[in-house]
Amino acid sequence: MASRQPGRMPARTLGEATTQHAAVPVPPPMPRELAPRSTFSRLPAKLSPREEALWSPNRRKPEHKRHPLIALGAGVAVIVTIVLSLGWTLWQGAQSAGHGSYPTAKRTPSGTEQVDANGKPIASGHGPESGPWTASAAVVPIYTSTARAEPCNDSVMFVDHIDNWTVPPGCYGNVYAINPKDYPYAYGFGWCNWWVREHHLKQPDITENKAYDHGNNPVPGAAIFFFGNVQGADSAGHWAQLVAIAPDHYWMLISEMNFAWRGAGWGRVDFRYVHMGPGVVFVYA
Repeated sequence: MASRQPGRMPARTLGEATTQHAAVPVPPPMPRELAPRSTFSRLPAKLSPREEALWSPNRRKPEHKRHPLIALGAGVAVIVTIVLSLGWTLWQGAQSAGHGSYPTAKRTPSGTEQVDANGKPIASGHGPESGPWTASAAVVPIYTSTARAEPCNDSVMFVDHIDNWTVPPGCYGNVYAINPKDYPYAYGFGWCNWWVREHHLKQPDITENKAYDHGNNPVPGAAIFFFGNVQGADSAGHWAQLVAIAPDHYWMLISEMNFAWRGAGWGRVDFRYVHMGPGVVFVYA
């Protein structure tokens, strides 16, 4: 009987061992309930909305709701902005009126001139209601002339200190009663625009036709329209004639009719100081 060499296995025995090793069954997979779980898998099956937002891997930062007072403040700011924008637009429109169109005074020779309860014509403007120069028949000379000129032509037209109700010097401080028979354009006599048309006989519609050049640059001889309630004009507006411009280019001397101041009014002419500013439009012809 042959002896085995130590450390070596017979071929048959090795084959048997190989066969036995191959036949050993693979252990079944570990059940899912025994498999290690991630942190999130240990959460309950159903989370509350707060827990879901807190634990979700794709969670977003919670949205902060505005405080009611902050929301109210934002709304008020929007409203204020809109109101200010609208106010600015209207103010700009008033400022640029001289470059676009200007309203026509209601006192036109069309039979619609305004009168009071006694049928007396209503003045298209008013000076101060108190003071030494509010009414004075002593300064009302009768002026009759066929010349196309102002009833006063003194060389001194301005004084050192002027305000809206400073009385001009010399004969410019008078009030003149006009005789319409001495003027070629008698229709509509007495109203403020009649006096302006008498200075512009070649443009008899200068106070009604908006097509004439007009703007904010004062030129002696130009017609002037004052918007309602501007520098003494009533709510319908007032027409006047520009006589001269002061050296400061701010104050101006005008002549006008139907302006209730110092005894003037319907059918009478007075001279007055006015100044540059909003609501004053010059019409060139």
